[in-house]
Amino acid sequence: MLVKCYDDAELREWYSVNSSNKVITTDLMEWRRETGLVLKTRQNLYQRRYNVGGTVLRMSSVKEHQSLLKNQANGEGVAMFAKIMIELATQMNFRLRFVSSEDAYGVLNSSNNKWTGILGRLQSGEVDIATSEITMTKERMDAFDFACPLIITRAKLFIREPGGADVQWNSYLKAFSTSIWVSLIILIILSAILLTYMKTKIAKIRCLKNYLVENHLYVWGIYCQQGLSEFPDSSSLRIAYVSIFFSAVVLSAIYSASIISYLTIFTPSLPFDTLASYVGDGTYKLIVVRHSAEHEMFATSHNHELKRMSKLMKRDKDLPVTDIQALEQVCHERVAYYSTDAMRDKMGDMIPCNLKGISTGRIENLAFTLTKNNPFTEFINYHILRFQDNGIMQRMRRMYYKKLNKPTKDYDAVGLWGIAPLITILILGTILSVLMLFIEKLYHNMSSQLDDDGDNDSSSTAKSQNLRDSLTWRRRRKSTRSVHSCCHC
Repeated sequence: MLVKCYDDAELREWYSVNSSNKVITTDLMEWRRETGLVLKTRQNLYQRRYNVGGTVLRMSSVKEHQSLLKNQANGEGVAMFAKIMIELATQMNFRLRFVSSEDAYGVLNSSNNKWTGILGRLQSGEVDIATSEITMTKERMDAFDFACPLIITRAKLFIREPGGADVQWNSYLKAFSTSIWVSLIILIILSAILLTYMKTKIAKIRCLKNYLVENHLYVWGIYCQQGLSEFPDSSSLRIAYVSIFFSAVVLSAIYSASIISYLTIFTPSLPFDTLASYVGDGTYKLIVVRHSAEHEMFATSHNHELKRMSKLMKRDKDLPVTDIQALEQVCHERVAYYSTDAMRDKMGDMIPCNLKGISTGRIENLAFTLTKNNPFTEFINYHILRFQDNGIMQRMRRMYYKKLNKPTKDYDAVGLWGIAPLITILILGTILSVLMLFIEKLYHNMSSQLDDDGDNDSSSTAKSQNLRDSLTWRRRRKSTRSVHSCCHC
């Protein structure tokens, strides 16, 4: 409260921070008739009340794996959130009393409106603050106070990284963009048309059909690094062919460099890459840490996608209690673990296998949790923001949440499955060639048969004509003899 005594010009702030009836006073301003109000301090409320007089705060945390409690940077068996709380206690002059270590974060029991786990301790008033990475949710914020988020992270669906690489059937087309492929095809067609036009003008030939197909095959052969069986004598045709050869060499070099980049990059074959495809796959069970925010989210959410995912979740008794147990299941069973990037960074080298994270599009905020309407919440937030401005929070994150360095992978020689696209192209080309051979053979046989039938018809017609001519000649000869006989008579 703001206090001014009757005969005193000083205006003071009186406040008490605990139940010991000890009042702390601060001179705020001086009020005199001659000078008016004169400020005696420019400190804000939180700067003035930085000292809480050794107040005891009861704290609790969720049990961590013993290996996580050993910080490699300073060798202290303290988790990151607990370390930050110790720094806050030093800055604000309060004492911490550790009450209990809980097995779970806790969820809301809707039947009696009671929370379980460490949140149940807060609700009952047994502790004042929870110093673990507790996720902020709407239901939790309605029941408890949260400090400023210490970690903002992305939620992901983690699975074990598959061992094999997928056959990239379209990797041979990814070297160029679609527009370049279209431009290349148009260039080949136009080049064939131009060569046909030039040859017809030079050779004075009107039959364009055969020349167009032939030149089209010539141009395709040049871009496939094939030579010409005969180089033309005309200077104009030579210039045209040399230009096509140069463009083919440049495109071939660019394509070779680009395709090597695609073929040498190891791309794990993921069974799904979205939440919708995960549900559609249906072969991976879903797990979350039991009695966590994620467990509560899947149990209470009305989101259609999350409800479909919840049908794939293991039974509650089979769900892991800690992150270590969850990762063990991921590495040894066919399950997907819904968690955060912060979890993966925290576990670091303790992860038994390589993980692949599927983005969920959700952002999670992790923070201290206090009892509802706790008077220290705003003061703790002020000092946390100061830590962020001073770089202390960044230093803490680097110490405790180290990026996982993946071990160097030894790649095996390319097997038969790795060159399956090339073998497929070769087989399809061979089949197409044989098919074209049979078609040409059939066409040739049909043409020969038609020619033979035409020749036979021509010879039959000729024979008939000769026979008719012979008969006519004989008749004329007989009639001539008859005339001569009559004359002799």
